[in-house]
Amino acid sequence: MNFDLENYTNKKMELKFYLKCLNTTYTIEHEINLGTPYGKHFYSGFSNHNYELGDFIVILKSNTYLMIYNMVESTTRELIAHIYDEVNESSLHYQDITDQLQILWKNYHFRKIDSEINASSQTFINTANKMIDEILNESSIQFNAEDIVLSGDADLNSISKLFNSHGIKLNKSTTKVYKSDLWNVKHSRNSLAHGDQSFIKLGRDTTISDLENTTNHIFKFLEYLIEMTNQLICKEYFKK
Repeated sequence: MNFDLENYTNKKMELKFYLKCLNTTYTIEHEINLGTPYGKHFYSGFSNHNYELGDFIVILKSNTYLMIYNMVESTTRELIAHIYDEVNESSLHYQDITDQLQILWKNYHFRKIDSEINASSQTFINTANKMIDEILNESSIQFNAEDIVLSGDADLNSISKLFNSHGIKLNKSTTKVYKSDLWNVKHSRNSLAHGDQSFIKLGRDTTISDLENTTNHIFKFLEYLIEMTNQLICKEYFKK
């Protein structure tokens, strides 16, 4: 079954709408600078504050990075979760899935123990025994989307590593053109989220045209991931 595009399409339309509104706000600032009656009327709403409309536009530009990053991380998660759904619904046994997914399945089991502060050696033994029983009894393999680790680190390197751990290699010649934009979006998002830079400082030298170009690049990258994932699932790549 193909990846459900509804969430992706909604986020794409939302981001396009946001950029359109940002352009409109910039036009209003231009009206203010020209001293038109409409511009003066709009400016009056900002006249009693310490910041100007231009500062508000810069804040909106910085916020765009948060929206773009959210789209990158959430779409990547949803694609991996879609793979999990296909594997789970296929009722496959351990012996039926690829070597890479076997390794991933085992790592997920032990990663849960590593996250337990007071985990004892007996806990590791019990987990190993449970895994052995599931394999010998030919229980259906189940993957959980909650095990996907990506929070705050979605750039080309981490996304490539995530897909590779699932037995999927991204085409380097195709994806290398997106490396800079993905890194910049992640870095800008983290700078804002961690308070390293203010919204006004980060977005001051960014043009709306820059944001539109970055956004369109990100769309192309994500749609490459979607198309590639759909093709591989159609071929049931996860089966031995």
